[in-house]
Amino acid sequence: MYRITAVAVASALAMGSTASAQSQGDIVAYFALSLTPVGGLPLTARSTMFDAEPAPTSFTARYGKQEDLHNIGIGADFRAGGAGRAAVTLGYNTCDGCEGTFSLGADYITPLIRSAIGTGTTPPAFTVSLNPSVGFAKPMEGEGTALAASVGLPLAVATGNAGARVAAFVSPGIGFGMLRGSGESESGMRPMLGGGVGVRVGQMTISGSAQKIFIDQGEIQFGFGIAVGR
Repeated sequence: MYRITAVAVASALAMGSTASAQSQGDIVAYFALSLTPVGGLPLTARSTMFDAEPAPTSFTARYGKQEDLHNIGIGADFRAGGAGRAAVTLGYNTCDGCEGTFSLGADYITPLIRSAIGTGTTPPAFTVSLNPSVGFAKPMEGEGTALAASVGLPLAVATGNAGARVAAFVSPGIGFGMLRGSGESESGMRPMLGGGVGVRVGQMTISGSAQKIFIDQGEIQFGFGIAVGR
């Protein structure tokens, strides 16, 4: 089992190929994705999954737990480019006995396919979206940085009425991670899979989700998020 801490930047670079099942790049990608909002903060049900019409700007708070790593993020989600949504996140993660790590993230989501399932004023809907994201992390003390990026393909089904609506989603994707420290750098790629449920009541959406970065002995991240419309 990997212990993810703020010193992962240095330790992962020094690990080399510690197991035949994965390369140093695989381990580095796992750490970098987990330390940044890309893989460290939970997926949430986005407004594009609920409705075709653009939603107002919302303010978000997220919490994710992966092994002994705790990730907290706050940010904003706003309309960008037609039906698309962009989000920016300021994050902080910590664990027992390690220094905290500061992080930044941004992502964009846009529907590729949207289809009504049934009839009515707010019929159930199925959506397929494109969701690229990027992230950066740096320990509050010491050297080293983590860079990460991913591309997800969220599939969601939403049902309910205008006052209360529920969306269930699953998001397969691929993630890239890079660690830099002590004059060295290493990078790698790992497949990712997440999914969850979001409930929207009025201008508030509460989501719960799980996400896994695939690597031997890697931990599943669990978390929740709250978005409140302006």
